[in-house]
Amino acid sequence: MAFQPTAAHAVRSLRLALASACMMVVSASALATDEPAPGAAPVVAPVLAPALPRMALRLPLAQKVEVHGAMNFDKAGGQAGGQILYPGGLAGLLVGIATHAAVSGGIQSAERTRMREAADAVLLPHKAILDSYTQQELMAAAMPQMAPEKDKRLLDAKAALLAGELVLDSVPVLLITQDLRAVVLEHAMSIKSGAKTKPYELVIRVVSPARTTAGMGAAYWFEQNGARLKQESARMLAESVNIVLAEMARTPVLPEPGAAPAGVFRTVRFAEGSTERIERAQIISERCGQALIRTLRGHLMSVPLSVAADAPLDPACIADAEPGQS
Repeated sequence: MAFQPTAAHAVRSLRLALASACMMVVSASALATDEPAPGAAPVVAPVLAPALPRMALRLPLAQKVEVHGAMNFDKAGGQAGGQILYPGGLAGLLVGIATHAAVSGGIQSAERTRMREAADAVLLPHKAILDSYTQQELMAAAMPQMAPEKDKRLLDAKAALLAGELVLDSVPVLLITQDLRAVVLEHAMSIKSGAKTKPYELVIRVVSPARTTAGMGAAYWFEQNGARLKQESARMLAESVNIVLAEMARTPVLPEPGAAPAGVFRTVRFAEGSTERIERAQIISERCGQALIRTLRGHLMSVPLSVAADAPLDPACIADAEPGQS
């Protein structure tokens, strides 16, 4: 009888392949921040491991990419940094985020609607471009930048799966800061392996480095049919998947919802566009001003750290710095 890989084999292979890399997950934006011309091929993120189980990235049911103006919940009793929260915990992630149904359970519906409409106003001049941006386009551009280097495919929401395949249900939401200097990816992922019934579910937030205002018009992200926005969002999507695959290898069993992660927490200051945000978090890795952190809520974030203007810069990072980048 031919050997049929099981869920245990798939997870074991993933853990072995990524065990040496999982503690050194590095933001792709720190490794390659030279800004390409609009329409250029996406920068390929570092491959975390040469051998992983076959991976299938399943398209969401909603065809259009959700793109919104970033909201600020600081004055509405929300979480620092305006992070999206989903109804029903992780069990309601994919349903809630697919319709962008909720932002914070503590904010009344009318107030939430008002805040959303006000935040989205900054994107109204570019509505036609954003309305035509599809999940198929985003994920197809991100796939070449994801681990594994081979043995991965993009499939329709109702397509049949292969034995031993890691199946990633993924629903990304893009947020653009009100100053138009940065893009934020809110990414809910649910990963199943073989016959394993309980999915591995995580929320990750990736914040792009802020672009300087010098020479950057209001249409910076939207020129040439949104070429820069599409390139950056594909890079961030691939980065988020690579981080979660490494985290899955390092921590195959997630803590129960609501349980505070074990370990030392510190105050982390980071930039979200021109605004400084603060989180109590564990720093998992850090390089060239970009850090991967775990918040008190157990969410992962890849963020550009706030540093003093006269802080010394690692010589290894100087060559990667973008001219004019703040």
